[in-house]
Amino acid sequence: DGSYFGLTLRLDAYCKDVAKVYRILDTIYNVYILGKILKMDKSKLKYVTPDFSGVSTQLQLVETATMQLIQNAFVASDMLGAARGLLGKERGIACILGTGANSGVYDGEKLVKGVYAGGYILGDEGSGGVLGKLLISDWVKKQMPQDIYDALTEEYGLTYLGIVDRVYKQAFPNRWLAQFTKFMSAHREHPYIHNLLVEAFKAFFERNIKQYDEWKALEVGFVGSIAFYFNAELREAAAMCGVKLGKVMQNPIEGLVEYHR
Repeated sequence: DGSYFGLTLRLDAYCKDVAKVYRILDTIYNVYILGKILKMDKSKLKYVTPDFSGVSTQLQLVETATMQLIQNAFVASDMLGAARGLLGKERGIACILGTGANSGVYDGEKLVKGVYAGGYILGDEGSGGVLGKLLISDWVKKQMPQDIYDALTEEYGLTYLGIVDRVYKQAFPNRWLAQFTKFMSAHREHPYIHNLLVEAFKAFFERNIKQYDEWKALEVGFVGSIAFYFNAELREAAAMCGVKLGKVMQNPIEGLVEYHR
């Protein structure tokens, strides 16, 4: 009674992504601490041993696993972390589909092939930035059904001059465009939105995945918010393109724990 167990990382000077730090701590706690160093006794947490020497090996595992997760999450490339989290030590194709988009062939240890992402102007097919660009482009040209046009205009207070200012004169237009994926999610059952999503994901498969010679034989996995929240449309597009779709995760942290065990 009166004691506590703390797991603290001194990362603030190097790692600005608070949500990612939290996910690392949460994963370490649930995988390496709960049930091994601490246990639930009715409604209270209690130590499994009165002496920390009894769990010294486990504490070393906590330290090692934490450092490995930090290295993959912040030091190693996003693509390598995604590949290890998705595929472990198996060969396959790893993809990131969030505000931007990327992919690479993974041999079970490292990335061996890639396709230039291109950014939201030249590539990034299926990403949040490109989905928003397609939607807003259709709004500008009035190439969308009237009910979607009216709903989009009302919800965001869109004007042509406002769009031009935000896209061409202010910083991070891809992030601004990506915000419209929330609208798309809310209206995903509308035939126009559904078709836009599926066609955008098909473009990702056709212009990225099918550039790898071995794409038919390899499982393709995804991490990222767009892949995760539009999982159904992504899988529909994959089936239409003949792509073997595997895991779809919001982030690779949990998979990285398994990779380093």
